Amino acid sequence: MTAGCSGTMASDTGSCAGSACGCWSSQPTARKTVIMKHVKIILFFIISTSCGVRTLMFICFFTFILVMVTGILLGRGISPRGKLSYGGRKRAKKALQLFKQKKVDRIILSGGHTSHKNPELSEAGLFSDYLIKKGVPRQKLFLEESSLETIGNAVFSKKVLLKRQFGKNILVITSDYHLPRSLFIFKHVFGPLYQIDGASCRTLISKLRHKSKEFVSWKIDEQLLRKIPVGDHRQAEKAIKKYIPMYGE
Repeated sequence: MTAGCSGTMASDTGSCAGSACGCWSSQPTARKTVIMKHVKIILFFIISTSCGVRTLMFICFFTFILVMVTGILLGRGISPRGKLSYGGRKRAKKALQLFKQKKVDRIILSGGHTSHKNPELSEAGLFSDYLIKKGVPRQKLFLEESSLETIGNAVFSKKVLLKRQFGKNILVITSDYHLPRSLFIFKHVFGPLYQIDGASCRTLISKLRHKSKEFVSWKIDEQLLRKIPVGDHRQAEKAIKKYIPMYGE
């Protein structure tokens, strides 16, 4: 892992416990919380019933599925040369670190065909190529190639999640300046039944410019999300296709 990415994590408010490598992250508390809850349920079930071995094995397997964490890696554009952008590479490196540290069990790669110069390429496809070369098994990566911005990242990633019947523990992986807005959007689109946490890497280049753009984008997204019930990704998909011009191109 290169400088700029660290596994030190804090709360999902965007605050960080920075490390020597200078990465900012949100603590993926989902796994620990869910494990403790289901351990208590299993112990109560064992004590209060005379369940058989097969039943107990089924309960343990089901609990294991519930505590698995799905990382969602958000795209950051494609360079004119048809490669991951600088920001995209940093996000991919963070996702790689989290996977190696077993903080995520699988990764949804979220990002569509955003380059007019290289329309055949998708951000998700470039992420996949990068991570596979770095040793992540192909079967642990799931492409989402329909999104063109952050609300789309949430909408179409949730569709992948539901189709694959993954659990409800989510770790959003993006840049530090982008994390607060991303968590705001993902929590609205996914709804209260999901545990949404985040992890991010520090951005040193043009941070002030990024933050000012994020402020404007947040206000625009906030106006759009007011039209959408919390947790209703179908309505969210209709809204972005109606109100965000790039989806109509």
